[in-house]
Amino acid sequence: MKKITKLLSLIMLVTFASCDFPGIFDDFGNDGGDDVTNNETGGGPENETQQPEATSWVKYIDKLTIKDVGYRDITTTYEYTHDYDELNRINRITEKISENDDAEINICTLDYSINNEIVISTTEDDAIARGIIGENGLVKTIYETEENITTDIMSYIQNEDGYLTELKELHIREDEVNEYTTVIEYENGMISKFDGDEIPESYYNNQYKNDKINIDINWLNIIGFGMDFPCILSYTRNIGNIGEYIIETGSRGYESNEVFEEVFGALTEDPNYKEYQSITYYDCIDEIPESTMLFDEEGCPTKFEFVFRYQQYKEEWYRVAGEKVESKDPNDPESKNMYMIVSTEKTTSPTDVIKDRIITYTFEYRQDM
Repeated sequence: MKKITKLLSLIMLVTFASCDFPGIFDDFGNDGGDDVTNNETGGGPENETQQPEATSWVKYIDKLTIKDVGYRDITTTYEYTHDYDELNRINRITEKISENDDAEINICTLDYSINNEIVISTTEDDAIARGIIGENGLVKTIYETEENITTDIMSYIQNEDGYLTELKELHIREDEVNEYTTVIEYENGMISKFDGDEIPESYYNNQYKNDKINIDINWLNIIGFGMDFPCILSYTRNIGNIGEYIIETGSRGYESNEVFEEVFGALTEDPNYKEYQSITYYDCIDEIPESTMLFDEEGCPTKFEFVFRYQQYKEEWYRVAGEKVESKDPNDPESKNMYMIVSTEKTTSPTDVIKDRIITYTFEYRQDM
């Protein structure tokens, strides 16, 4: 499991590059659906001092599975299994990430035994972070401790409806202190601005409710899958809701495009040296993805599927002889006749190849409520 400090940097990237969110804020239509399960309606949390007061969900998540069938024919599956304490608070999340024949299992534990605090632990680290619970039952501050030195602090402000309106990050690294604040605004229960970026109403074409289950679906759509701390804390609604309605965009999670590593320092004796080079890579097409969002008769999600299309591009260039190498090394007189190999300007063009990336969310609920 990654350390919390890595995720803090990740959240900083997400909140301050929201215009470049991968597949988060894209317009798309919706097929809807009538997928119905026989789960019984569950009740709300019993301890109001340790849980958010503004709760209206009717079901409790047992398992969330996210299957990512990539355009490179690699399938990655994220499974999140949830355990509960006697007050129906999520106190353990088991994350299993599988790719082909490899699997990684990480465990997150949320301990509520200390009054007005949540102690967060992982498989590798005990008590890596603590969350301080405010009078409204929501976490108001989360901080990491390392050798009794506070290195990262995240504080939250919620409005009277329990919606997160401000996320402030304080990063302390030796003598350097950086502070970042992200402001979230709402209109009619929908996110209207995230870190200054306008969120069009078209992202809520069907206005599916985001308050039917005890995890916050919008955190999946904003931060993506492969979650870590303190995203898990947000995902379990411990810091408040992100809008009354679901952002109907899905998420592509995180991905990296192929990067060609340039070879530096190569030499040639041929002043007319010329070598053709090319690579191909894929980039997501900026268009409305195909989508299916299915809910049961109580309005709880059962299956989301998003199909993102990827265009293949070809990048071409030449490696040619550049400047002549001048050497004062008496043991290497021949180097005066060598030339540095440099790259010419690259040209990029689309090919005829387009591939799909299919991401499917499957929601399973507790049967004992």
